Amino acid sequence: MTGHTSRVWSVAFSPDGHTLASGSDDCTARLWDVTTGKLRTTLTGHTNAVTSVAFSPNGRLLATGSGDNTVRLWDAALRESDAAVHKICRSVNRDLTADERASYLPGQSGHACPSG
Repeated sequence: MTGHTSRVWSVAFSPDGHTLASGSDDCTARLWDVTTGKLRTTLTGHTNAVTSVAFSPNGRLLATGSGDNTVRLWDAALRESDAAVHKICRSVNRDLTADERASYLPGQSGHACPSG
Protein backbone atom coordinates (compact mmCIF):
# COMPACT_ATOMS: atom_id res chain seq x y z
CA MET A 1 0.00 0.00 0.00
CA THR A 2 1.60 3.21 -1.12
CA GLY A 3 0.36 6.76 -0.96
CA HIS A 4 1.83 8.55 2.02
CA THR A 5 4.67 10.88 1.13
CA SER A 6 6.57 10.40 4.40
CA ARG A 7 6.95 8.18 7.47
CA VAL A 8 3.91 6.22 8.68
CA TRP A 9 3.58 6.33 12.47
CA SER A 10 0.50 4.28 13.19
CA VAL A 11 -1.81 1.71 11.63
CA ALA A 12 -5.02 0.03 12.82
CA PHE A 13 -7.42 -2.52 11.37
CA SER A 14 -11.15 -1.84 11.52
CA PRO A 15 -13.08 -4.27 13.75
CA ASP A 16 -14.43 -6.12 10.69
CA GLY A 17 -10.91 -6.43 9.25
CA HIS A 18 -11.87 -4.90 5.88
CA THR A 19 -10.24 -1.48 6.32
CA LEU A 20 -6.76 -0.44 7.41
CA ALA A 21 -6.15 3.09 8.72
CA SER A 22 -2.71 4.70 8.63
CA GLY A 23 -1.35 7.96 10.04
CA SER A 24 1.71 9.74 8.71
CA ASP A 25 4.19 12.61 8.91
CA ASP A 26 2.42 14.04 5.83
CA CYS A 27 -0.38 15.26 8.19
CA THR A 28 -2.89 12.77 6.77
CA ALA A 29 -4.68 9.62 7.75
CA ARG A 30 -5.66 7.21 5.02
CA LEU A 31 -8.16 4.39 4.82
CA TRP A 32 -7.26 1.36 2.71
CA ASP A 33 -9.28 -1.56 1.39
CA VAL A 34 -7.52 -4.58 2.89
CA THR A 35 -8.72 -6.97 0.17
CA THR A 36 -7.51 -4.93 -2.81
CA GLY A 37 -4.83 -2.77 -1.18
CA LYS A 38 -6.39 0.29 -2.80
CA LEU A 39 -6.73 3.66 -1.14
CA ARG A 40 -10.34 4.32 -0.13
CA THR A 41 -9.93 7.89 1.14
CA THR A 42 -7.47 10.43 2.49
CA LEU A 43 -8.39 12.36 5.63
CA THR A 44 -6.87 15.83 5.80
CA GLY A 45 -7.12 18.53 8.43
CA HIS A 46 -4.26 18.02 10.85
CA THR A 47 -1.37 20.49 10.64
CA ASN A 48 1.30 18.14 12.00
CA ALA A 49 2.11 14.43 11.82
CA VAL A 50 -0.74 11.99 12.51
CA THR A 51 0.89 9.78 15.12
CA SER A 52 -2.03 7.62 16.19
CA VAL A 53 -5.15 6.09 14.64
CA ALA A 54 -7.85 3.99 16.30
CA PHE A 55 -11.27 2.71 15.27
CA SER A 56 -14.32 2.78 17.52
CA PRO A 57 -15.57 -0.68 18.56
CA ASN A 58 -18.31 -0.61 15.88
CA GLY A 59 -15.87 0.64 13.20
CA ARG A 60 -17.97 3.67 12.28
CA LEU A 61 -15.57 6.26 13.71
CA LEU A 62 -11.83 6.73 13.38
CA ALA A 63 -9.94 8.80 15.95
CA THR A 64 -6.65 10.39 14.90
CA GLY A 65 -4.10 12.03 17.18
CA SER A 66 -1.55 14.50 15.89
CA GLY A 67 1.55 16.45 16.78
CA ASP A 68 -0.61 19.55 16.32
CA ASN A 69 -2.06 18.72 19.78
CA THR A 70 -5.49 17.78 18.43
CA VAL A 71 -7.60 14.68 18.20
CA ARG A 72 -10.10 14.41 15.36
CA LEU A 73 -13.02 12.06 14.84
CA TRP A 74 -13.83 10.94 11.30
CA ASP A 75 -16.73 9.06 9.76
CA ALA A 76 -15.09 5.76 8.83
CA ALA A 77 -18.26 4.10 7.52
CA LEU A 78 -17.50 4.59 3.85
CA ARG A 79 -20.20 4.00 1.28
CA GLU A 80 -19.51 1.54 -1.47
CA SER A 81 -17.68 3.67 -4.02
CA ASP A 82 -19.35 2.13 -7.09
CA ALA A 83 -22.84 2.91 -5.82
CA ALA A 84 -21.83 6.44 -4.80
CA VAL A 85 -20.16 7.16 -8.15
CA HIS A 86 -23.15 5.83 -10.11
CA LYS A 87 -25.44 8.07 -8.06
CA ILE A 88 -23.23 11.08 -8.87
CA CYS A 89 -23.22 10.15 -12.57
CA ARG A 90 -27.01 9.96 -12.64
CA SER A 91 -27.31 13.28 -10.81
CA VAL A 92 -25.02 15.25 -13.14
CA ASN A 93 -26.00 13.26 -16.25
CA ARG A 94 -22.42 13.04 -17.56
CA ASP A 95 -19.10 11.30 -16.95
CA LEU A 96 -16.81 12.64 -14.25
CA THR A 97 -14.08 15.11 -15.23
CA ALA A 98 -10.43 14.20 -14.70
CA ASP A 99 -10.33 16.41 -11.57
CA GLU A 100 -13.47 14.79 -10.17
CA ARG A 101 -12.05 11.30 -10.84
CA ALA A 102 -8.83 12.29 -9.03
CA SER A 103 -10.86 13.48 -6.03
CA TYR A 104 -13.41 10.66 -5.81
CA LEU A 105 -11.51 7.74 -7.37
CA PRO A 106 -7.79 8.20 -6.75
CA GLY A 107 -5.63 6.13 -9.05
CA GLN A 108 -8.44 5.31 -11.50
CA SER A 109 -8.30 6.49 -15.08
CA GLY A 110 -10.79 6.28 -17.91
CA HIS A 111 -14.55 6.56 -17.71
CA ALA A 112 -16.09 6.44 -14.26
CA CYS A 113 -19.74 6.47 -15.32
CA PRO A 114 -21.37 3.56 -17.09
CA SER A 115 -22.52 4.36 -20.59
CA GLY A 116 -26.16 4.15 -21.49
